[in-house]
Amino acid sequence: MIIIRIDSFFLFFIFFFFFLICSHLDRQFSGIKGDSKLDYSGALMVVIMKLSAFGFNVIDGRTKDKSTISPFHLRMQIDPQDYPSLITFFGWMLFFGGVLAGPACDYMDYIRLLTLPLNETSPSPLTEKQRNIRLSCIKPVSIVFLKVFFMIMGLIFIHPTYNYEALLTSDYLNMPFVHRFIFVQIVGPLTRFRFYTVWMLAEGACMVVGLGFNGFDEKDHPRWDRVVNANLNTDWAPCFKVLVERWNSGGNRWLKHYVYMRVVSPPGSKQKPVVPPMLLTYVISSIWHGFHPGYYVYFLSVAMIQHVAGLMRRIVRPLLLSPDMKHGLPVIKPIYDVIGIFLTVSSINIMSASFMLLTTDKYMVAFHSVYYYSYIFTIVGGIICYTVKGPLIRLQKRRLAKYHQQQKEKNTVNDLAVGNIVNNHPSSLKTE
Repeated sequence: MIIIRIDSFFLFFIFFFFFLICSHLDRQFSGIKGDSKLDYSGALMVVIMKLSAFGFNVIDGRTKDKSTISPFHLRMQIDPQDYPSLITFFGWMLFFGGVLAGPACDYMDYIRLLTLPLNETSPSPLTEKQRNIRLSCIKPVSIVFLKVFFMIMGLIFIHPTYNYEALLTSDYLNMPFVHRFIFVQIVGPLTRFRFYTVWMLAEGACMVVGLGFNGFDEKDHPRWDRVVNANLNTDWAPCFKVLVERWNSGGNRWLKHYVYMRVVSPPGSKQKPVVPPMLLTYVISSIWHGFHPGYYVYFLSVAMIQHVAGLMRRIVRPLLLSPDMKHGLPVIKPIYDVIGIFLTVSSINIMSASFMLLTTDKYMVAFHSVYYYSYIFTIVGGIICYTVKGPLIRLQKRRLAKYHQQQKEKNTVNDLAVGNIVNNHPSSLKTE
């Protein structure tokens, strides 16, 4: 099975990525950096996402053993008898809601939008009450455009002063370290506004036509987050795992379902992937963006930071929760969360300098101006984690064993108490 997955991966990604690689090289040799000039390459990046997903969905539709396919891929598989006509195919490919900058939608979601009532496009079964709820996108679309308005104001009036290019100026470099640190924390969110604005406008278009409907929440409120890229909660993510999930959600969804899950070993398989799935995912993400060194520094640095953050989350966080892992300990857990937000957001704000400045001579100046604090956090954190990993895991096991023992004793006492009540109840007394 792993061989089939890897063959499929190379079949589609080498073929489709060849055209994207040519596009990026053409831009780079033409002297175009980042998004300083808009051309066909941005739309081509979205096309690659949709075409590669379509190819894998066709493969899933032809696969006879459906037990090896995840529930998500089962929902998106394309039956061999239902291949689209050219008009339907290009209607999906050029769907105006995401043709320029995303978000990309799967083919089957698009077909369900065309052929089913809006309620029936929900990915989860609906109750009778939910089927009768009248759907309206006026409120979510209004909220989206209100957010976009304020972000555009920030881009017009504040971003010209606070941007990553300003990190190279003498005015910034002559500031005290604390001022430079605060400056970077302002630059990061403002720069992300550029991406949020474009993505949210596209999301609003998807909501208007109904493609954004994603079923109902536990309170029977309609959700409009099926095809999203932007999540403003990125700017206070408590850890890198959450930050990666929130940033560019559409791109991450594609990387997860059509890169990572295509090379990871199936559950229960003893065969390991030839290439570590996480590493391959970050490499594909870097190539998808282009060939400037800043992209690779950014994604590899994020992978390193995410590894250390994940290790800390596994060995430290359980000790800050109740033994049943349902509640956080008072005072200590909130402090841990605040520290996590500070480290995560401040690290991504300076690491984004490599993503935006792209060339080594520029982003190294930005890193040096704040003394490489994100790398210092990562290295020190990694050393501490690997030093205390063994003792903390043993402490977790002792704590969990003690909790299970207490629960067992508590259950025993309760059983004895119930037995005494039953035995002493008048109805249980024998009559002569």
